[in-house]
Amino acid sequence: MTETMLQRRQKISELQELPRFLRRFLLESDSHLRKVRPGEGGFSLTEQICHLRDLEQQGYLLRIQRILQEDRPELAEFNGEKVAKESDYHSQDPEVALESFERSRAASIALLAQLTEDQFLRCGRFGTFGMITMNQLIDMMLEHDRSHKAELEALRTEWQQ
Repeated sequence: MTETMLQRRQKISELQELPRFLRRFLLESDSHLRKVRPGEGGFSLTEQICHLRDLEQQGYLLRIQRILQEDRPELAEFNGEKVAKESDYHSQDPEVALESFERSRAASIALLAQLTEDQFLRCGRFGTFGMITMNQLIDMMLEHDRSHKAELEALRTEWQQ
């Protein structure tokens, strides 16, 4: 069964939730906890925000643009761990990183909100995933957003214990 345009628009609308979630989470977080990593390993709140900013700018937004502008482009994968190590996320200001993420996500959403039926089906070759459509890229973005929200909720629970 293929998705309707309404369903696709609803997914694009859902992409607006992560920036709002992060803004609320940051406002509700004590500044001394923002750089505390989870006990089981993983990113702190500051690192999460910086990672999401970089992935949006260097990954998703770029992939969206290339799929729209090129015929079946080769889409680079994003090595989040490597970028995190090279970028020293802990030294960065999470407020500034969040503002940058919000701008980049808004740019992604603006492009996606204008897609025609045919543009949802445009493709690019994405690493080990092979050929993906714009619609599949949106699904990947949503799944990634959901996983980070779950990680942050687990981090909040850990802080409260």
